[in-house]
Amino acid sequence: MKLRNGFVSNSSSSAFICDVCGAVESGMDLCMRDAEMFSCVAGHTICESHKLSPEGLEDLSHMQKRDKVAEYYEACNYVSESNKKYLNGAATDAEVESAFYELYDESEYYEIPSDFCPVCQFEDMNAYDLFAWFFATHPEMTEATLLSAWKTEYKTYAQFCKATKIK
Repeated sequence: MKLRNGFVSNSSSSAFICDVCGAVESGMDLCMRDAEMFSCVAGHTICESHKLSPEGLEDLSHMQKRDKVAEYYEACNYVSESNKKYLNGAATDAEVESAFYELYDESEYYEIPSDFCPVCQFEDMNAYDLFAWFFATHPEMTEATLLSAWKTEYKTYAQFCKATKIK
């Protein structure tokens, strides 16, 4: 028999961090459902308590459903050959209806449509998106010039925190 000391792992551990509130759920063999979180098609991880309930989905016309399905696959990082038909309009009406109801099944936890995500619907934001937006809209600013400006203006991190109201 072999005895081991220290950290030993024969299983996989998972951790999920909510992009809205920062809550962390972790554990061995933890899935999103167990963590009471979901991920949207754009990759945001969100607590179920922040999940939006889009209204009027049952009232959408066939063309609106077709647009929703195409929007979903446009946002995917990977689109299989069989799903490209939703992007190029080649899917039949029955295929679109089936795909719509499959995508909008609220019991799913992975890659759900952006309609359920508060970050995708601009009802909340995360630091990554703020960072990306700031540098995209301020092309004259780089991370190095921003850090230099902070060093000049604040001298210490404590001063920076006080000025920016970071706790």
